[in-house]
Amino acid sequence: MYKKIVPYLSIFLITVFEARANPVIEYLKGLDSEFDHASLSKKAEMATCPVNENYLISLKAGDGIDLESLTHSKSRQSPDEFVELRRTETTSPVALSLVTGQLDIFQKFLGSMEDVNASVTWGWRQHYTLAHLALNPTYPLPFDVSLATRLAIIDALGDREADFNITGNDIYANPPLFAGYSSGRHVDEFETLRLRAMLYGADPDVHGGSFSGLPYLNLPKSKIFQERMGLLFDWYVEKLKLGQGAHLRPVGQIMRILEDIAKERGMPDFPYRVIASEDLKNSEGDLPSVKARENIDEPEEGGTTPIVDEELDKRKQSEFERKQQEVTYRSQEEEEERRFVESSLSSSQPIHLPSQDSQVGSKFFRDCRLY
Repeated sequence: MYKKIVPYLSIFLITVFEARANPVIEYLKGLDSEFDHASLSKKAEMATCPVNENYLISLKAGDGIDLESLTHSKSRQSPDEFVELRRTETTSPVALSLVTGQLDIFQKFLGSMEDVNASVTWGWRQHYTLAHLALNPTYPLPFDVSLATRLAIIDALGDREADFNITGNDIYANPPLFAGYSSGRHVDEFETLRLRAMLYGADPDVHGGSFSGLPYLNLPKSKIFQERMGLLFDWYVEKLKLGQGAHLRPVGQIMRILEDIAKERGMPDFPYRVIASEDLKNSEGDLPSVKARENIDEPEEGGTTPIVDEELDKRKQSEFERKQQEVTYRSQEEEEERRFVESSLSSSQPIHLPSQDSQVGSKFFRDCRLY
C-alpha cells in the first residue's frame, strides 16, 4: 500500500514546493515589500513598469534576477547583446499580480494607478488592459488560480470603473469580452468571467476585429441563455443585498434581460434596485419589498426615482472627496521627499541608496523604465 502512495505523495510535495518557489511570485513578493515603503508617485511607477515576460517565465526556482534581462530584450542578431524591450515581450508587475492571482498585491498595485485602462501587457495579438487580462489571464502563462479570486479581481476593476469595452487599434483590437478567445488558450472559466464583467458594463454589442457579439443572447429560450443570465441575475441581487451595488452598471440590453428574469421570479420592483446601499436594507438584511417601497414617488417620463438621484449624488460626492484626499496625500508625500533631499544635501552624510545586494524589489525599481 505504501509503495502505491509514496509516488503520488512525492509528486504532491514537489508540486507544492514549486508553487511556493515560483520565481514570478517570489519576484512580486520582493517588489511588494519595497512597494509598501515607496511614495505615492513611485508606487504607480513600480506597478506599471515594463518588464520582460519571456525572461521571467524562463527562470527556475532559486534563480536570481538579472536587471538587464528583466528590462530589455536579447538582440536577435547578437544574443549576448541587449536591445530595447520588444512590445510582444512586455508585461508589468500589476499584470503579473493579476495573472498569478496574488490578490492582495494586485489590489495594492491597482490602487496606485491613475489610469486603470492603460495597456499593461501584450496579449493575444493586441495590447491588453487589466480588463482584457482579467477575462483572459493567460499572459505570460496561465496559473492555477481559484475562480473566486478571478471574480474578485473583476470586482476590484469594476469598483475602479475600468472600461470593459475598450478595444484599441492593434491587429485584433477586440474588447475584453473576446480577449484571447480565438487563440484557443482561454481559461476554462472564460464564460463565467465574461458574465461577471457584464455586471460592470461589458457590452456584447461592442464588436472588435474578430468579435461580433454573443449569439446566445438572441436565444432567450435556450438552456445556455437561461443558465448564464440566471447566474448573472443571482450575482446582481446578491451584490445589492450586500450593499455593493454602487458600481454595478449593466448596459441597457443586459438590464432588460435582468428585469425580465425578475418578473418571472415575482420581483416586480426590481427596476428600482439599480443602485443599492445599506440604508435600503430592512432589519433582516434583505432588499425592501414592494410594500416597503410604496411611499417612493414614481419617476416622471424619462426620469429616475428620488432614491436613485440621491445615491448618484452620494457617489459623486464620495468620488470627489476621494480624489481630493489623493491630491492632498500626494502633495504631502512630495513635500516630505523634497525636505528629505534638502536635508541630506545640506548635511555631511551622503543620501542613502539601496545597495546592490538589497532586495529584488529595490534593484528592479531603480533600473526600471516607464511606459
